[in-house]
Amino acid sequence: MIRRATRQDWQEIVRLSVEAFGASAWPWKRWRDLLTAEPQSGEEPVQALALVAAPAPPPQSLVGYVALQLIHGEVEIQALAVAQAFRRQGWGTRLLTAACDRARQAGCHTALLEVRQGNLPAQAFYGHLGFIACGRRPRYYHSPLEDALLMRKSLVAPAPPCAEAGADAT
Repeated sequence: MIRRATRQDWQEIVRLSVEAFGASAWPWKRWRDLLTAEPQSGEEPVQALALVAAPAPPPQSLVGYVALQLIHGEVEIQALAVAQAFRRQGWGTRLLTAACDRARQAGCHTALLEVRQGNLPAQAFYGHLGFIACGRRPRYYHSPLEDALLMRKSLVAPAPPCAEAGADAT
């Protein structure tokens, strides 16, 4: 079952984040803020949310999560992790597909993400799901310092060229 994360999930999400990303994991405060944020008002509100995969209703352990931000017709996939014991069972695909479906329903036309340049398995995973490399951000990641590869996927038609500020063509 994939559902929107709630405040009750944040400690389990933080645990999964540390398991998956170690020193690069988001701090607990960032997760707490994401899960307690109220929708912003305005012409094009930013919507930040997380989806979780849970095999059973709470208080069962979470299998994984995806954090996303929807703004100006794009969804940025900010974080995706699956618990070690559940990897290679399709949970990452289900989470990312659910995130893209939710974004499409909200009117987004493009999905964008960053991945460590040296993380070839993640790049292959995203490529299998239709994401294409479109640029890089030098020295984006820390612990250890590494470039980010930008990847993009169209949610409605072929993806437009990547032209974000600070993105170097690869």
